[in-house]
Amino acid sequence: MLFHRVANTLNYLDIKTVVVSCGTCYDQLAGYEFDKIFPGCQIIDIHEFLLEKEMKLDGVTGTRYMYHDPCHTPIKTMDPVKLVNELMGAEKDGYKIEKNERCCGKSCTLAVTRPDISTQVRFRKEEEIRKGAAKLRAIPVVAGAGRRGREGPGREDPDELPVVPAGPV
Repeated sequence: MLFHRVANTLNYLDIKTVVVSCGTCYDQLAGYEFDKIFPGCQIIDIHEFLLEKEMKLDGVTGTRYMYHDPCHTPIKTMDPVKLVNELMGAEKDGYKIEKNERCCGKSCTLAVTRPDISTQVRFRKEEEIRKGAAKLRAIPVVAGAGRRGREGPGREDPDELPVVPAGPV
């Protein structure tokens, strides 16, 4: 119902593309009569959108990354690891970003409904990160989730490393 109201409010804009960063949101929109609400409009993941617009991070040096594709991936048109490597300019820098299968423990509902489990999953993930590389996430909102329950403002969190993409589109 809320989405219908948004569509009614914005229908004069002739919207052609809705960009999302969350796989669950993507799936919900796609299954919610999206084509009837926004006729002729496409839903696209933010990473796919950036790649389509040729917005890449070239020349990143001195940092190694691994990538975790979320359980509800928003990336629908190509292999997520290939997409991340293209966005990060990995082939130009001579290294490949690898996929990490371990759950990040920060899904939209897991951290809220089962913080005990989510925290343990996050600690195990932190151990892996300390052993390996910085982490890229496909869901930007997840970046702030690691600070939940931590004391003190501005505290450094080893799990809060670069997120792709960063900044407004």
